[in-house]
Amino acid sequence: MPVENRDVPISSYKENFRGTISFIKVDKDKGDMSIAFQLITPPYDYDLSHAGKGPSYGWFFISCYNSEQANTLLEVNASQKDKDFIMAINWKKIEEYVAQNKGTMMPSKYAHNVFNESTQMATSEILTSTRTFKPEDIPGAIYYIPCPKSPHGADVDPTGQYIVGGGKLATVIPVFAFAKVKSAIESNQFDGEIEGIPVLKYDACLAGEVKNPGLGPLHTEFDDKGFAYTSAFISSEIVKWNVETREVVDRMPVYYSVGHLTIPGGDSRKPWGKYLLSMNKMTKDRYLPTGPELTQSAQLIDISGDKMKLLLDFPTIGEPHYAQGIPADLVTKNQIKIYKIEDNKNPSRSKEYK
Repeated sequence: MPVENRDVPISSYKENFRGTISFIKVDKDKGDMSIAFQLITPPYDYDLSHAGKGPSYGWFFISCYNSEQANTLLEVNASQKDKDFIMAINWKKIEEYVAQNKGTMMPSKYAHNVFNESTQMATSEILTSTRTFKPEDIPGAIYYIPCPKSPHGADVDPTGQYIVGGGKLATVIPVFAFAKVKSAIESNQFDGEIEGIPVLKYDACLAGEVKNPGLGPLHTEFDDKGFAYTSAFISSEIVKWNVETREVVDRMPVYYSVGHLTIPGGDSRKPWGKYLLSMNKMTKDRYLPTGPELTQSAQLIDISGDKMKLLLDFPTIGEPHYAQGIPADLVTKNQIKIYKIEDNKNPSRSKEYK
């Protein structure tokens, strides 16, 4: 939620700006959502996050770059350091602080909108505060893992044992072992701290590195056979590698500048590892212009065998920046094909029909 706004110059970025990370609580029975708490962090650029699973359940991992805290010419000034970070957050521990009514209720005016399925109407409630925590208020809950270089992805494999960093300017793909992260925390293997956040030692957390992963590795998805698939933005390819051995076993060119990719269930404990969708960028010249909104390129790839095979090349609208997929039968067997008129609770409904 928005923090207090003040009129300050952009040149005071390091002193006056902050990052925010919001945790959303979902009611398992009703599906209602609310803000559980918000973290106030150093003003880095926070990108994608993934939840831990299995042994890493209770943790979140978020990639962040621009640890230089630059505010001009970002392509140059935000790429000076060899490593930025993946932020590891023990949200289960923070829940304990919430249960103890810890934290600061920060004034923050925002609209909380709820859609009612039975009335097909939305209600809007203006809320005026958010529970926030600064790192120094929740010791043992937040850590930085160094990660080369300008990481955009922080992906957790299906076993929950490994966290994969995707540094846009890196020459390797670092694979961190959650067991080693925990061990490094317990043995105080720190390399300083940043605004109350301990920085873990890189080698203490590292399981290994994927060598020659292509240029510009960004995001990684997983199949159900122990393989990972990483998008290489600059060299325009999908790279397949073994999670346990970190060995590259296949690569396929895509057209081109792939950023995000998705495998149905690829972020879950049980992926459906048959298809991969490559969502490409900077591809507006690949199809005839049909209007003011030019299409980008997407490519459907068969990953069921040892070698990847291109199945379909098709246009998509907008610059694709994330997607999730599930088998259609999970939806079709649960969809409502006939809506009972008596279940309609909209106050303006027609009541004459029986």
